Amino acid sequence: MRVSGPPAGPASRPWFARLSGRLTHRAVPDAIDYLVAAGCFAAFTLPVLAGVASRIGSPLAVAGFGVLAAAPLVVRRRWPLATVVAVAFVYVAATLAGVRFTPFVSNAGPNFAIAVFTAADRCDRRSSLTATIVTGLATWAVLPLGMHLHPGQGQDAVQAVAAIPAWLAGDMVRARRIYRQRLELETRRRVAETQERARAEERLQLSRDVHDVVSHSLSMIAVRSGVARLLLDEQPGEARAALSAIETASRSALGELRHLLRQIRDPAAGEETATPVLGDLPALVDRLRESGLDLS
Repeated sequence: MRVSGPPAGPASRPWFARLSGRLTHRAVPDAIDYLVAAGCFAAFTLPVLAGVASRIGSPLAVAGFGVLAAAPLVVRRRWPLATVVAVAFVYVAATLAGVRFTPFVSNAGPNFAIAVFTAADRCDRRSSLTATIVTGLATWAVLPLGMHLHPGQGQDAVQAVAAIPAWLAGDMVRARRIYRQRLELETRRRVAETQERARAEERLQLSRDVHDVVSHSLSMIAVRSGVARLLLDEQPGEARAALSAIETASRSALGELRHLLRQIRDPAAGEETATPVLGDLPALVDRLRESGLDLS
């Protein structure tokens, strides 16, 4: 028994799994990371600088906070927890400084949610949940102080609220990836076990074939050599027939052993069956009769 063909690989991942892998799994920043950071700045800070949305704070302060809130996203996959802390710190500092670098209350934007999502996906559950809770509470706890320092500005806890679905989404992606990895590992293990079992069965079948060939041939050789020894002086013709049978049996055994070994090296090389079957019986009888053995 032989296993033919490569084992079937795991099913291809759906598009959203491949996309999440592309967005989160690489550790070295690439074009995606820079585009995410630049997109957050362009979509939420540039309108404020361009005067499309109301601005609170100097243009330099708005641009500075916008860059500081977006820049950590470039290294979010290498240092996910540090990115969450850095983005949260920027939002806390903007609240205390009274600077609004997005068109929305409390500088609402995707920066913090993206950082939390990446941390939940790349880090263990305890670490990512702890970082999300601590930073979310920090952005929420600073709101009363911000309203006290800047009474004319509205504040809300949108950043802390946005962290909840972001963490849940990231944790689900991480759990699904771990499940797929375990499933692929189990699949590879089963394939390896199947192949090993096939090799063991092949070795067992080979040992049976060799045993059959050798035991049958040696048994006949032992019997015929004993007959030849007893009849050598009184009936030399019968002794010669016995020796001829021994020669034929030994040659036949060697040929079958060679055939077995040839099939091990290249299963397609031999056209005959490795183990003699019932259809081979007439040819075997003819060979034995030609050697002088009386089978009537």
